[in-house]
Amino acid sequence: GEDLTVALSNSAPTTSTGSVTAELWMGITSGALGSLTNDPDYPHNPDAVHALDSLQIPSNVDDNYGGRVLGFIVAPDTGSYTFYINGRNQSEFWLSTDENPGNITRACYSFSGAITEGDFTKFATQTSVPIALAAGQKYYFEIRHKQAGQEDFCAVAWDRPTTPPSTIEIVDGDYLCPWEAAPPSDTDQVVSYPLDEGS
Repeated sequence: GEDLTVALSNSAPTTSTGSVTAELWMGITSGALGSLTNDPDYPHNPDAVHALDSLQIPSNVDDNYGGRVLGFIVAPDTGSYTFYINGRNQSEFWLSTDENPGNITRACYSFSGAITEGDFTKFATQTSVPIALAAGQKYYFEIRHKQAGQEDFCAVAWDRPTTPPSTIEIVDGDYLCPWEAAPPSDTDQVVSYPLDEGS
């Protein structure tokens, strides 16, 4: 019979699909992000993985856990974007200059437990500098979040170039695209699958 040939590309998806990946590592005490990033299971062995349809992590998940959300933001318009983070105990938003995870830098962070859910402007560090993005381009991002006890929450919002100034909205699924791990090779792969005669 014939073979169906499929090219597997290392390229990231080109359109938003409405979700990103959220990973959780449970049973890590301390509210410091270092307790997550220094954990031997981070970043390759999370205890739980699920999809999010916005950049808002569900509130009051548990105590003593760390989380990472990763994927792509697809910019709807060309212009300057300001990003905001709100999280307890510690949280960071990292953004790449493109779709390459190797180009991420920390855009904004919140390292205080003295913050309430939804307050994106209590501390100056919660707000990024204006960041130029191009319409239709994908930008890799990560949210890193550490929770100890009591209330837990984390969200990333933005002020887009086409909204009135200081319009802070949580980034929703219309502008998100999931991270898909690239094949192990740094070149595209071609795989052939046998087709059934009846196809």
